[in-house]
Amino acid sequence: MKELYQFQNYDDNSGVYGITVMTEYHTNQCGDTKRHISGKRRVYLHLSFNNDWHSEDVRVLDKHFAEFYHELQARQHLEAQAKDYAKFFEVKATPKRGHQVTPKDEVVKQAKEFCR
Repeated sequence: MKELYQFQNYDDNSGVYGITVMTEYHTNQCGDTKRHISGKRRVYLHLSFNNDWHSEDVRVLDKHFAEFYHELQARQHLEAQAKDYAKFFEVKATPKRGHQVTPKDEVVKQAKEFCR
């Protein structure tokens, strides 16, 4: 999808990158009239990307991650968010080092890539 981010695909009026991709798929189905339909079909996929929306979504996500981190550090975590804590952070408690909260960098990076 790197061709999406080329200057030729940028619309200055809306601030959005956009392309249309044609692809084919195979179908094998029976219609309501008991007709058998099979063969290749075309579908057009319209892709767009707004960098400003993406940046805002990443900022909001970072804010949530910071809240989660501080809640875990202060041991004031909420049970309703336990799934998110486990997905994005590793929490260890040892007698010598105490309570440690470490973000799972790869999972956080992947979540940021798929914002909006």
